[in-house]
Amino acid sequence: MNRIQGIQGTMVRAVRIHDIVQKHVKLTDKSKWMDVKLSDPKLKFEILRDCTSLIGRDIPNLDLNFIETVGDAAKFYLGEEKKDPRIGHPVAAWFIENEDKLPPNMSFIPYVKELGVKRENRKKIQKK
Repeated sequence: MNRIQGIQGTMVRAVRIHDIVQKHVKLTDKSKWMDVKLSDPKLKFEILRDCTSLIGRDIPNLDLNFIETVGDAAKFYLGEEKKDPRIGHPVAAWFIENEDKLPPNMSFIPYVKELGVKRENRKKIQKK
């Protein structure tokens, strides 16, 4: 993607965010749409939900805590997507690279928080 396409994509996303804000908030001065406060949780949810569905980019919880205005949300959506540092776990990558050299009883079992594996049950699962 060249620079012009990137700028055009950013402009399209900015217009979409502006339209979403106008849908949820009645503005007296339409040039101040980025200054709209998102202190009301319902308004914040509705605007960010619509932005996420239109733009297709989820907001991590850490970033969600720092979004206080529409300008903050626009800055997040218009900025470059950050790569999650946890992706590509170095130990998992080592196990994949050396899989043919390892004994059959040695494997890497990643801990997945969403599965809710408790600390005391990890040993039971890993022994299989």
